[in-house]
Amino acid sequence: MSKPKVGEETVEAEVDKDAELKCPCIRLQSESQPIWEKRDQNGTYNRINNDSRFEISKDNKGSVMKIRKITSKDSGKYQCIFYEDGEKTIHKITLKVVIFKSVEAKLGNDVELKCDCGPPSSNPIWKKQAEDETYDSISDDLRFQITTNYEGCMMKILKFSLEDVGTYRCEVQHKDGKIIIYETLLKETELYDRS
Repeated sequence: MSKPKVGEETVEAEVDKDAELKCPCIRLQSESQPIWEKRDQNGTYNRINNDSRFEISKDNKGSVMKIRKITSKDSGKYQCIFYEDGEKTIHKITLKVVIFKSVEAKLGNDVELKCDCGPPSSNPIWKKQAEDETYDSISDDLRFQITTNYEGCMMKILKFSLEDVGTYRCEVQHKDGKIIIYETLLKETELYDRS
């Protein structure tokens, strides 16, 4: 028997919203039912069945698993297994859960962005969204001070300026495979004329 074909992708989904994980195939055998699984903290994949939160369907393009009301616990590694023309195919999906918040700061003041990176996790990766909507990594320097301690992960921006306005991400990968993204929209505090 030949080795299974393996495809991989990453999907991001926002907390409290629905997400769809897609398992593409060209000619899914009509009698074949795709199998959806999620990896647990021990590295073992466990089968997922249809229930009130997970809805699995298939059509001539493959299979879709809809997850209702995403929580941080849904983050992790999934796989869909199916047979196409007698060959086994495994499609692996990493689901990253995004938790969004907004922070306002006054120009010239220091501002602290936080994310929960409690154990077990690796060091967080801080990024800022660029104009082309990609994310550029931020490293610890004179203006951006990154710390990790028992209170969580923090990035302090010294002397907040207009160039600091934007969307920041703190991506935390836990040892059990869960990846949580804390996305923060950093805005300038609006000053109102109270006269």
